[in-house]
Amino acid sequence: MTDAAGHHVPNYPVAGVSRTLRALELLVSRDAVSVADLSDELGVGASTAHRLLAMLVFHGYAERTAGSRYRVGPAFGGLVHDAVLGQSTPPHLQVMMERVSESCGETVQVGALVGAEVLYSGAIESPAVLRVSSRERSRRPAHGTSLGRALLGDLEPAELAAMYPSEELPALPSGASYTRTRLVEVLDADRRRGWSENHGDVEQGVTSLAIAVSGPNEQRMGMSISGPTTRMPRERIVDLARILRRERKAMRRRRAA
Repeated sequence: MTDAAGHHVPNYPVAGVSRTLRALELLVSRDAVSVADLSDELGVGASTAHRLLAMLVFHGYAERTAGSRYRVGPAFGGLVHDAVLGQSTPPHLQVMMERVSESCGETVQVGALVGAEVLYSGAIESPAVLRVSSRERSRRPAHGTSLGRALLGDLEPAELAAMYPSEELPALPSGASYTRTRLVEVLDADRRRGWSENHGDVEQGVTSLAIAVSGPNEQRMGMSISGPTTRMPRERIVDLARILRRERKAMRRRRAA
């Protein structure tokens, strides 16, 4: 027997496991999920959906947000980091990070999209006393980070709409707010510029820029440079973008050799 997508259905399906996996898929595909969302998606009562989310929260695979909604939790991020991105930064990206770090003196990080968030998988911190700290193994809203926007810019319009089904996007930690329409405009500007930028949307006083790079098996990843806004005037941002693009080109040459 097959389901609507043509996948083979096990002869003895375990309903609880199936619901849990479908709940995780829903959490990953959206910014946040309500009890009603999960109830409708699984075709179960609100009390069942609530118990399922409570158990995922207990084990760290979901976490509750403002407005009684839920998103993927840190335990899930750790699984993705180790299973998808590997235990450490891919060697070719580690070399690129080191070269970028030596050239710019600011914090350099790599990461990938996990649903509507960025999961940071590696970092080299700036040697400066005043610096942006590593976000390795942490997650941030993709639409609020330069690295996330660098990757969102590669999505087709339908993929972006599926990731952000509502016009109003979740508020960012800094208090900045975005609509899907504004995000599309920002991504269009990033494509024309050749890199993405973030000016304090997630952390006030922090400026960053990022480009997309190729990860293991050509997986789409991103690399960013972050620093205190006081050290990031417009002319320096342009210089740092040149460094990122130069080292990406050099990395591609090394891999092709």
